[in-house]
Amino acid sequence: MFRMLGLHPGPQIAEATAASMANRSLEETRRILLELDDAGLATEIASGIYTLHDLLHAYARELSEREESEADRDAAIHRLLDHSLFTAVDADRQLEPHRDPIDLPAPCEGTVPEAMESRAAALRWFTQEYPALLRAVELAAARGFDEHAWRLPWALVTYFDLQGRWQPFKASQNVALAAAQRLGNLEAEGRALRHLANASIQM
Repeated sequence: MFRMLGLHPGPQIAEATAASMANRSLEETRRILLELDDAGLATEIASGIYTLHDLLHAYARELSEREESEADRDAAIHRLLDHSLFTAVDADRQLEPHRDPIDLPAPCEGTVPEAMESRAAALRWFTQEYPALLRAVELAAARGFDEHAWRLPWALVTYFDLQGRWQPFKASQNVALAAAQRLGNLEAEGRALRHLANASIQM
């Protein structure tokens, strides 16, 4: 679990996200994270939300690169991105239920996205998670997960629009545009350009 935390881009990680990354149950993940907290290797900064000191995060990432295979690291990152994407899409539907949907493949095995039961729950989740979601967008682009690199920014549009967060709105859509162009996906490219136009108008 500690090595998996090193692969997360930060700045904080929810226990549900950690469970998907490590392919473990939420109950087992919660127990292990509490053990890491007791050992001073992770810090619970809010209920179910953990962070690592920068040096510990770097050490965990180093251990992961040394002791985990590249395939296992990629699988953990894939589960992280799927968890972020599918939870964000579910939360977005609570904020804007009539929005035109996008096609989504099934999440990879071991991923357990969170279900949003209300608009208020969706807003709380986005507010808590959006710094980590922005880093997940960058991680997706850096690691070659271009399908996630355009879909995840799409799922953030409604929240950013409601909150007036125009700078991260525009930055994430620039990542989405580049990913769509690498994929040769004209529909995704058109979506990103439309959202960039909206952000530019608002700014």
